Amino acid sequence: MTDQVTELVIYKIKPNEVENYQTKIIHHFRELVKSFDGMLNYQTYHAVKEEGLFVDQVEWKNLECAEFAAEKVKEMQQDELYAPYLSAFEEVKFFLHVKQVA
Repeated sequence: MTDQVTELVIYKIKPNEVENYQTKIIHHFRELVKSFDGMLNYQTYHAVKEEGLFVDQVEWKNLECAEFAAEKVKEMQQDELYAPYLSAFEEVKFFLHVKQVA
């Protein structure tokens, strides 16, 4: 059995920020997350029928790496450098770490 975990995040971006989020912000944030130890894959999906709704699916080597990255992101959110990223969010609807079933 593998220790690999998948992080699922469902979130809403403000209507006036969707284009900027898709063209600029998400790419910058994805590169940041890819720099964390244990990150294996990162995919972002956009809802087909609900404007501004996104799903991130991030594969991690193990839960420890995923939780460490989540804590680092929380710390970084206090930095003014990430204000444009944070201001684009309307809400985080769902955040969960899961493991694949056999």
